[in-house]
Amino acid sequence: MAPRWLAPLGALALTAGVILFAHSSTVPPRARPASAPAGEFSAHRARQHLERIAARPHPPGTEAHREVREYLLQSLRELGVTPEVQTVPELYPDDGRSIPMATVHNVVARLEGADPRQAIAVVAHYDSVPGSHGASDDGASVAAMLETLRALKTGPRPRNDVLFVFTDAEELGLVGARAFALKHPLAKKVSIVLNFEARGASGPSLMFQTSTGNRWLISQVASAGVQSLASSLFYEIYRNLPNDTDLTIFLEEGKAGLNFGWIDSYMRYHTRSDDLANLDLDSLQHQGESMLALTRHLSRVELEPRGPEDAIYFNLGSSLVRYPASWAVPLALLALVALVLTLLSASRRGHLRWGRVALGFVALLAVTVGAAVSAHLAWLAVSTVDDGLKLLPQRHAYQSDLFIAGILALTVAGVAGIQGAFLRKLRRGELIAGALCGWLVLSLASSLLLSGVSYLLTWPLLFATLGLWLLCRSPEQTPSPGATLAIAATTVPALLLWVPLVPSLYEALTLSQASMVTALVALWLGLLLPQLLPVPLRIVRAAALPALVLGLVLLTVGVWRERFDVAHPRPSSLAYTVDATRAEAFWASSDIELTPWTSQFLGNAPEQRKLDAYFPTFWRAVHTAPAPMTQLPAPEVRVRGDATAEGTRVLSLNVASRRPASMIQILLPPALPLQGMTVAGNTLDAKLLQRLKENPKGGTIEYWGADAQGVDLELRLPAGTAVKLRVSDTRFGLDEAPGAPSQSRPADLMPAPFGFALTDQVTVSATTEL
Repeated sequence: MAPRWLAPLGALALTAGVILFAHSSTVPPRARPASAPAGEFSAHRARQHLERIAARPHPPGTEAHREVREYLLQSLRELGVTPEVQTVPELYPDDGRSIPMATVHNVVARLEGADPRQAIAVVAHYDSVPGSHGASDDGASVAAMLETLRALKTGPRPRNDVLFVFTDAEELGLVGARAFALKHPLAKKVSIVLNFEARGASGPSLMFQTSTGNRWLISQVASAGVQSLASSLFYEIYRNLPNDTDLTIFLEEGKAGLNFGWIDSYMRYHTRSDDLANLDLDSLQHQGESMLALTRHLSRVELEPRGPEDAIYFNLGSSLVRYPASWAVPLALLALVALVLTLLSASRRGHLRWGRVALGFVALLAVTVGAAVSAHLAWLAVSTVDDGLKLLPQRHAYQSDLFIAGILALTVAGVAGIQGAFLRKLRRGELIAGALCGWLVLSLASSLLLSGVSYLLTWPLLFATLGLWLLCRSPEQTPSPGATLAIAATTVPALLLWVPLVPSLYEALTLSQASMVTALVALWLGLLLPQLLPVPLRIVRAAALPALVLGLVLLTVGVWRERFDVAHPRPSSLAYTVDATRAEAFWASSDIELTPWTSQFLGNAPEQRKLDAYFPTFWRAVHTAPAPMTQLPAPEVRVRGDATAEGTRVLSLNVASRRPASMIQILLPPALPLQGMTVAGNTLDAKLLQRLKENPKGGTIEYWGADAQGVDLELRLPAGTAVKLRVSDTRFGLDEAPGAPSQSRPADLMPAPFGFALTDQVTVSATTEL
């Protein structure tokens, strides 16, 4: 007879093997060398393009931005296609805090198909934010497009046209994508858009967004053999978040589309560290393989109209499982019937007591709430001990892997400990049955409200119900070795479905939201652990303490390693502003605590104030201090026309930077009675006008990439209305500031990331009364 410990050991070995297999699907493939076959994607070939694209920061309106555009045009010509540049002024109306506009320069290349009636568009943006090289965001995807085009050219002519759209000004508000989707003639023939992004510097490529009615699209992804991590959970989460990419514009225009990107190493996002040295080429390989496989496949098939139905989809190893979303409710009802029959049968045989099953449900609630509270307190303690974490505007951490692993270990300890306490009064089956009742409620709710999430609940529920049935058939709920292994095997779906997603959820929502993700993890473990631990009370006690110690060790190591240095620089904010009207200048910093370097400029007792008049889109008070005055020319406002007729004043102006600067900002006074407004030929609609008029701080226009001729605008107002405009222009970098401060910044500091704080910039502002 086999020893009694052999079956539990076999169950643990099975669990470990499944976890390793599930995790393997999240590991990007190794980067292929430049010598890879011509028809395949090579990250090292793409890297050669990236050396030019990500050589330095290249936001719109800079010389570096023009150089990247010229490199794209040259590369496309060398690949045997004829590119064009779509140059047009455009705005994005839905930013909320301002109206971003730009003279965009979209680069468009067309690989002609045999049937030119339909097209797919492969999209990535080639602009970067100020201060960032943009190697991941989004230079890697731009380089991958060039490599994909090269690989496609080695094969037969495609059936459908393939458009390679290198959009401009995405970082400013999706302006380039809007210009292409609304104003380029080729946009009308596009059926499907494939957009590629990054929010970090490493990690697997995720297919995180699709258009609605995605069932046909998901079947094409599966047929193409795309290896990106895909889940309808991502789809449900993302469409309920206020985040946007270029794909947003195309979806608003009724196009079908898919969004891909990676999200690990989030602390590199929008920073100086988003450079070639920190880019994981394996991530580029993963994204590039998906881009090539899907583009090649869609270029060969009939692009069918979309149906109204969504799909539920998820990875199982290298396969993409998918089925209609309409199956969600029937599957949940099947789980309901299976669980009710199992509970009734076990109850009649005396294996389950209904009051104790209810207590098992309470146990699931306890572990879920307890784990969430523990994660919140743990992260609060870590942030208190390591006060440097609060200085990171992204609210994450460089050592996120250690902190996530530590929180997970604490969660295992908490779930095991709480369930161990409940097992003093409950049988093992009653604990599982109570957990299954909680999962049934969530399965039914998700199938009705968020069908894309339902698979994570329904399939583990169905198999765990089978495990409960096997357990309750065992005498005294002490299963034989064979039954022990069979019960452990019923956890395989839960492991396969959840293991790949948990790290991505922590990275996606950041450690500031760790308690939310931990609640989900605890819910999962609350069902999983009782199935896996065949001698519940003793093993639960044995598992809780090591997990607790491991969690504390991991968090401690994370705190010890989370130190600012050259490889992990601390963000530092410094801006220099000249008010030409008042003939004064000041320094400003949005740092929570000033570094010794920034204190050189702002002193030890800077004033805290909001700078609405200078930075109306920045939402909080900043440190300010007087600065030496530098004679920088203010933007010029020229009156091109001023006429009144039929009770309306029409004021035509031109605003130009004389430095020149990347961005011109026009701040309108509050409650200005605008009747109409046109900027660079774009007439603002009634909704935008109302938003400008209702803004208590005054409406703001941000125009990027204007040429030496500046920006024309026309205001239509009631006759006799006086206008007081504040006009600013901004160059990013501190070379024009007194003493060129950035040259003295220590190596363990970096400019604060654009979009999270005031970054290195020099702004000249003036007020004009008209």
